[in-house]
Amino acid sequence: MRFTLLLCVLASTLAQAQQSSMSSPAQSSSQPEESSSSAAPADSVPSVVKLASQKVTIPAARIPLTTLDGKEVHLGDFDAKVVVVSLWGTISRDNSFLAQLEMLRQSYKGKKDVVILAINVDLPRNADDVQVIRDVAKEMGATYPMLIDKELKLLALVNEKLRPTEMERNTFLIPRFLLFTQKFEKMEQPPMPTAEDEAGQVKELRNEIEKVRLRKK
Repeated sequence: MRFTLLLCVLASTLAQAQQSSMSSPAQSSSQPEESSSSAAPADSVPSVVKLASQKVTIPAARIPLTTLDGKEVHLGDFDAKVVVVSLWGTISRDNSFLAQLEMLRQSYKGKKDVVILAINVDLPRNADDVQVIRDVAKEMGATYPMLIDKELKLLALVNEKLRPTEMERNTFLIPRFLLFTQKFEKMEQPPMPTAEDEAGQVKELRNEIEKVRLRKK
């Protein structure tokens, strides 16, 4: 399946994730599992689904985001020739791709035409929820900008463009890797890496980024 992650946000699933967060900290594994923490409570699931399905009427560059310190920013503030965006949520324990993003960032160190971003879609309600995101970022060694899709407008835009028509209404896509170009007017999803080792996966992703980066337009 081309999409990297398909999350079902039924109330019962998120309720189980919250219970699990009380007994174990966020951690990573090689396969997606039930989340160890979730910022979206069971009673907010209908709102989450509604936000993820909203019609976005503003340009992608104007989508509002926040930093982990609460600063208001927009996606367009991080413009470059290629902007690599990873959407993620703590409902999944498979956070290893955040470490891969750091490897990518290091490989493009000094290159100003490639920007790496990770954007969380947890809808954190308080400082404790934000701290969970901060802890995962620290565990994965992330030094690139870690942002929050506070209104799920970016998630909604991605689903509007990539979501298969046959998907159920209570599910939505959270792609791990997206490539934005032309001042966020164009969005592409690179194919899933096929290598078994992390270095090989990063190399494959970098090759896809280079194809986009070296385009004349």
